[in-house]
Amino acid sequence: MIPKYADVVIIGSGFGGSIAALRFAQSGKEVVVLEMGEGWSTDDFERTQDPRYISRLYRDYPSNYLIQPSPIVITQGMGVGGTSLVYCGILERIPDYVWKNYLCSKWPDDYSPEKLSRYYEIVEEKLNVHEPDFIPPRAKVMDRVCEKMGLGDINLRNLMVGIEDCRECGWCTMGCKFGAKMDMAQTYIPDAIGAGATFAERRKAIFIRRAFKGYKVYYRPTTSVDRDYHLVTGWPLDSIWARQVVIAAGSPESPALLMRSRSLLNRFPGKDLGRGISGNGDIPIGAIMQEDVYTYKGRAMSRMCRKEDEDFIIVDMHAPPIGPAVKYKGTFESINKPPQFWGKKHKQTLKNYGERLLILAVISMDEGNIHIRLDPKGNVVIRRSSSYTISNVYEKLKDAFREMGADVGVTDYDLTGRLYTAHPIGGCKMGSVVDPETLELYNNPGLHVIDASVLPSATVVGPSLTVAAVAEKVMGVIH
Repeated sequence: MIPKYADVVIIGSGFGGSIAALRFAQSGKEVVVLEMGEGWSTDDFERTQDPRYISRLYRDYPSNYLIQPSPIVITQGMGVGGTSLVYCGILERIPDYVWKNYLCSKWPDDYSPEKLSRYYEIVEEKLNVHEPDFIPPRAKVMDRVCEKMGLGDINLRNLMVGIEDCRECGWCTMGCKFGAKMDMAQTYIPDAIGAGATFAERRKAIFIRRAFKGYKVYYRPTTSVDRDYHLVTGWPLDSIWARQVVIAAGSPESPALLMRSRSLLNRFPGKDLGRGISGNGDIPIGAIMQEDVYTYKGRAMSRMCRKEDEDFIIVDMHAPPIGPAVKYKGTFESINKPPQFWGKKHKQTLKNYGERLLILAVISMDEGNIHIRLDPKGNVVIRRSSSYTISNVYEKLKDAFREMGADVGVTDYDLTGRLYTAHPIGGCKMGSVVDPETLELYNNPGLHVIDASVLPSATVVGPSLTVAAVAEKVMGVIH
C-alpha cells in the first residue's frame, strides 16, 4: 500500500533517483519512490530477444517508431533501477580535456573536474569501478580499424566498468542474471530500502501541483507489457503529498512532467524547458569483417578509442541479434541496390552476424538541438532541428572498414536520417530551469530535478557516472 503522505517523493529510480532515495532515507526522512517500470531480481532476467521481454525492460520514445516516421528515437531501460538495469556497466569520468575545451563555457561554475572529483570517487567506490584486464576478440579488431582512420596519435584503452566477477556472457543489456553488474538494484536501492525507503513499482507520475506547503504528486498504475507506459491516460489518478519532491525520471520524462505541471506550480523560467536535449552524439556503424570477431563474446562494450583534444570517442559494442536487422533496419552496402531487407544475400549476411559483425559507436559533442513538446493529451512528441549534424568521424569509420575489405553497414540514418540514442541529456538545464547548487526548480522550494535532464551539454562519454556524481554532490546540500 502506497501511503498518502511522505516527507519526500522521488519520481524515478535510476542513477539520480536511487542516490537521492538513499541519502534522504539515511537522514531519517520517510521516502517513497514512484517507478514507472517493474521490479526485477537477477532471477527475472533472461538471455533472450523475445520482444515481449524487451517491451517490459525497455522504453522507446516514440513507442510506435517502427511504423511511424520519427527523426530520432530515444531508448532507455525501465524498471526499479532505471536504465542502470540494462546499461553496459561502463562508468567513465568526463575527460579533463573535454571539460577544458568544450564544457567550461556551458556548465555553471559549481561544476568542474576538481569540484566533482570526490563525488566521482564516492560512486566509483560504491560501484567497484575499475579497468578490467580482459578484452574480447572484437576489441582487438576495433584497434586495427581505428588505427586505419588516419587520425594521428590515438589513445586505446579498456573502458572503466562497475562489474564484479563478470562471466563475459555478453548479455549485459538484457539485465545481468549473475548480479555481476553493479547497477542501482544491486547497490544503492537495497541500502535505501534498508534505511526505510519504499519503492512503488509500475507507477507513472502524471503531474505535480503545489499543495499545503508542499506538493501533491498525481500518478497512475502502468502496465508495461501493453506499451502504454508513457501515455497520459488512466483516470482517475491516485495522489501522494510530500514536503519535498525529486523528479528523476530522465529525459524526456522529467521535462515532460514539468511541462504538464507548469500551470499548477509557482511561475518558473520555462524558455529552455524541454529544449536543448542532446543525444550525446550517439551513432553506431557496423560492418561484416573478413575475419571472425566473435561479436557476442564478452561484455557489451569493452574498449575506447579517443584522440586528445577532440570531441569524440569510439567504443566497440554489440547489439542484440535482432537489433541491426529489425529495430535499426540495418542492411549492408553489398545488398544496398536498392536497400533490401530480405532475400538470399540478406539471409547469408544475418548468418555471419555472430562471427563477423563488428559494431563501433561514435559518441561526441552535438549541438543539443533535440526538443520535445506535448500533444493535446499531454504525451511527449520529439522533434529534432534540421541543422542537427553528426561527427565526421562516422564517415572516417566507414572508410576504414572499406580499407579492411569489410561489407559496411547501411544504417537507418543513411537511409532515412533517423538517429537513435541511449544517452538523452538535457531538457531541464541547470542554471536555466533549475538552480545549479541545489537542482531546485526556480521559485518552487523543495521541488528538485536530479537526473541527466539537468546536464547542460553532451558529455562525450556515457553520462551515467557523471549523473551519479552530480546526484551525490547535490544530496550533500539538500538532504
